[in-house]
Amino acid sequence: LIKLKPVEPYAWELLSPFNFNETQVSNLLNCLERENRKIFHSSTHRLVKDRGRLVISLLNRKKQERSVKIMPFARRKRISKPLVLSFERMKEVKSYEIPTTANTASLDFDKLQFPLTIRKWQTGDTFFPLGMKKKKKLSDFFIDQKFTLKEKEQTWLLCSGDNIAWIISHRIDHRFRVTTTTREILRVVNTEQ
Repeated sequence: LIKLKPVEPYAWELLSPFNFNETQVSNLLNCLERENRKIFHSSTHRLVKDRGRLVISLLNRKKQERSVKIMPFARRKRISKPLVLSFERMKEVKSYEIPTTANTASLDFDKLQFPLTIRKWQTGDTFFPLGMKKKKKLSDFFIDQKFTLKEKEQTWLLCSGDNIAWIISHRIDHRFRVTTTTREILRVVNTEQ
């Protein structure tokens, strides 16, 4: 977009169908080469300038997605909202092989506090990334993993009490990992992947 000359009419042709006005287009053009992230809203769309990209998405008019509680269960459980997850308690710890896929979490069942909660991330959230013994801000984890704003907004957390046990389909918390002293495993699979 920056290479087009004159840029103004091209930008207007690109953005006016998404209900952005001339002032917004002008403000976007003024920040293209300067600011790292900037967000613009029209009546119907959101434009995010992030990491050298312009991402336009339809505004989400749905109700804010709420948290979901997972009550204790005997063997298996499956939920379909807000995402499709299957839960399985496993007592065969010695023969269990921890899957290496990101969509599966293997957690020490005895370290979990029920009910578990599935929720979106919030400012100030912290966790202990697998392999680390000190906590990290979730916002810093997102930056390190190069999450886009949309990816952050679509990220769900599995929480045990006030602690994050799993950034679903990304990373488990070190405190809930399976160890040689684990007596029972909770395997959680995100089947939407």
